[in-house]
Amino acid sequence: MTTSASTPRLRITQGWYLIVLLLVAVSERPWSQHWSSDLASIAGLLLMAGAAFGRVWASAFIAGYKDERLITAGPYSVCRHPLYAFSLLGGLGVGLASRSVVILGITILLLGVLYIPAIRGEERMLSARHAEAFRRYSDEVPCLIPRTLKSRAPPEMQLNVALYWKAFLDAGSFIALYAAIAVLDSLHAADVLPAWFVVR
Repeated sequence: MTTSASTPRLRITQGWYLIVLLLVAVSERPWSQHWSSDLASIAGLLLMAGAAFGRVWASAFIAGYKDERLITAGPYSVCRHPLYAFSLLGGLGVGLASRSVVILGITILLLGVLYIPAIRGEERMLSARHAEAFRRYSDEVPCLIPRTLKSRAPPEMQLNVALYWKAFLDAGSFIALYAAIAVLDSLHAADVLPAWFVVR
């Protein structure tokens, strides 16, 4: 199995999301009894779905070409690190779907701790490889938070199909995670699962 610099981050994130499912399965979360609970769940679904489709969109432009060229089209014309941006949106969605302030806070904190050093490292690498081109790009395009949602894309592009299919696994994992949280919540509502402790 091949590994990359992102593999440890991916495994830590996956491990935390499994812990989230475990916490949802065995805890009582007071937020789930609040009137805003359904709104949080719907917002979580929308954010996770947006993250899933966004990562598929970004991967269409960068899959297989990250180390070869400076990608500035599609979502990369809106922000310099759309994969991280969409993953952060997905993490926010997971926290909202769990309907736990503690889980929401830990998720955002964990992703920030993982992604900020990674973004800085990738910026240094891109600056070293692409010099003036990257400097102009970073002057024009923000890091994570877009100034506009209007993207630029070429009329034609090459798609690395051999790697692109993995983006659909990413998308599927967010949707599956939401579905698992919803099923566990339903089992709690039916008193099938125990509540061993309270997670605020």
